[in-house]
Amino acid sequence: MVIKFSLNNEQLEHTVVVTGDLNGDGQMGNIDLLKLVRYKVGLDTNLNGVFLEAADVHKDNKYGNDIDILKMARVIVRLDSL
Repeated sequence: MVIKFSLNNEQLEHTVVVTGDLNGDGQMGNIDLLKLVRYKVGLDTNLNGVFLEAADVHKDNKYGNDIDILKMARVIVRLDSL
């Protein structure tokens, strides 16, 4: 997510990593989970940069692994929290 703001008449932008938000809509949901699964099996090679960083839902500095997929699914169905 990109936050834009003005400070002393200067336009500034800051990129914020939203954990689990792989499509840039500001929240984690089913589409993000699908993107993560597709990345894991090699069908989505476009997951990189801050979006890949956002895929570290388990917060172990390993981006887009099986544990992240499980954690994201559990959070989405409200069996777990971030």
